[in-house]
Amino acid sequence: MAARKIGAIARELKLSERRIREWEHAGLLRPRRQSKTGDRLFDDRDVAQAHIVKALIHEQGFTIRAAQQLIRYAPCWELTACEHRESCPVYLEPPTPCYERRASGALIPCPGECARCPVAGSKDAPRSRVVIPPTA
Repeated sequence: MAARKIGAIARELKLSERRIREWEHAGLLRPRRQSKTGDRLFDDRDVAQAHIVKALIHEQGFTIRAAQQLIRYAPCWELTACEHRESCPVYLEPPTPCYERRASGALIPCPGECARCPVAGSKDAPRSRVVIPPTA
């Protein structure tokens, strides 16, 4: 399907354009930009990601920050219902992430550019230390 602008995506998700921009600013979405106008262009993968974010925030009650953390730490196939999961070398042989394997020349069945993937993009962000309190 052809790339769609933010207005079409907002209507499909029944959200405001401002909300979509907020999610983009938070790194939860990474649409391409049209070079001449700067318009956001969402492909099918971006739309699927937007549906995931909407479900996390509006249906499951996550905050934007919590959704960022979940996307940062959860395996991509758990978030995206990846149809290539069973043949993916990352799924079969963790823990090296797909974007690192692809950069080293491995064939990864996931379509799309890693640079635009919110899952891959969030992995390089500085991580806060996770402290698990001792159980009594």
